[in-house]
Amino acid sequence: MEQNILSPINGNTTYCFESTDKSTGIVSYLDYDTGYTSNSKLQIDSEYVQTLKSNQPKLVTDLGIEDHLRNIVWYPSVINIPLKGMIFPMGTLEEWHWEVMKVREVTEEEKEKYPLPEGQEGYFKTILDVNGKMDFAKEDFIDALKEIGGAVDLSDE
Repeated sequence: MEQNILSPINGNTTYCFESTDKSTGIVSYLDYDTGYTSNSKLQIDSEYVQTLKSNQPKLVTDLGIEDHLRNIVWYPSVINIPLKGMIFPMGTLEEWHWEVMKVREVTEEEKEKYPLPEGQEGYFKTILDVNGKMDFAKEDFIDALKEIGGAVDLSDE
């Protein structure tokens, strides 16, 4: 069951949600207004968080925010929607933004540049469009998500 909660990032209660996976018991959190996310495994000062910090980009780790109400750490989302695109934070701790890269079809002229891995014949049909990347202000996460078809218009609800 999904429910609105108070965002520890900016205090909104409209676009911040909590949901529990019935099969695992893990509680997940997503703030569509800020783009921050967390889950109940991300306990402050836990070994899990320490491992995560060593395996994720430094900027994501540096932008982490401790939520003492729930005793968890929230991080900016890194989202990869297959066949649609990616969203991730880029920049510095002082000045960062959301970067969006869409998936696009490989043209006939480009296909030689994108062969399938050794042992397979053919070419990749789609690629992440690195050259066509788009930047969105850190306050515009929902617009970045909409760009790759990953969001509905929350204002209609």
